[in-house]
Amino acid sequence: MDIGLPVQPRRWTSGKGSIPLPLIFCADVVQRFLLPLEHTSNCPCKGDASHFDLVGVEKISPDAVWYYADPCPLAAQIKDHVAFWGADIAYLT
Repeated sequence: MDIGLPVQPRRWTSGKGSIPLPLIFCADVVQRFLLPLEHTSNCPCKGDASHFDLVGVEKISPDAVWYYADPCPLAAQIKDHVAFWGADIAYLT
C-alpha cells in the first residue's frame, strides 16, 4: 500500500544530471507522520540534511524524508521544504 501525500510536489534539481527532487512546503506536511532519525547527511550543493521515516497507517517507509534546515546559498530555494523519496509514496491530487 502506498503512503499518500495530499499535494503535488514541486520539482527541483541541484544541477546538470541531477534527478528531480520532489519538494513539499513544510507547512503542508503533517508532522505526526514523520519519525525523526538520528543520522544526518551532507550534500556539498545543499548542506546538512536531517532524515525521517514516513509513517503510514499500515506501513513505515524508512528514511523517505529529509529536510535542509539551513541550505547552502546555491540551494536557498529549498529552505522550508521537505524532500520525499521512495517507491511507497503516492502524491494525491
